[in-house]
Amino acid sequence: MATQIGSKVREDIDWYLSSLEREVQWAVDLALRWDDIDEIEQEDLVGEWSLVVDFLDRSMSYHDKGLMSRTQYQRLNAIGAFLHEHRPVLASVLGEENLMFSLHLERHAVS
Repeated sequence: MATQIGSKVREDIDWYLSSLEREVQWAVDLALRWDDIDEIEQEDLVGEWSLVVDFLDRSMSYHDKGLMSRTQYQRLNAIGAFLHEHRPVLASVLGEENLMFSLHLERHAVS
């Protein structure tokens, strides 16, 4: 039986995914330029990383509940692949113990 997902929930998921995409891009960009950025930008990344993790946790919660459309699932999967690809550089500046994410995506997308 297909679950009916309201438009407000879909909009919330899209908002979290867009925020997550933006924050992950920003974090990776700073991590890649770590030696060339000033201390304030370095502190911004360290201080704001918990926001990235919060957006990821919220997005994963929507995923785990099976509330994502196929397109939303694909977006989350792409973010997960990007994070996996850049995990070493993020770990090098934040420390592996501070990354606080692990992506285990199963197919929970609805149509």
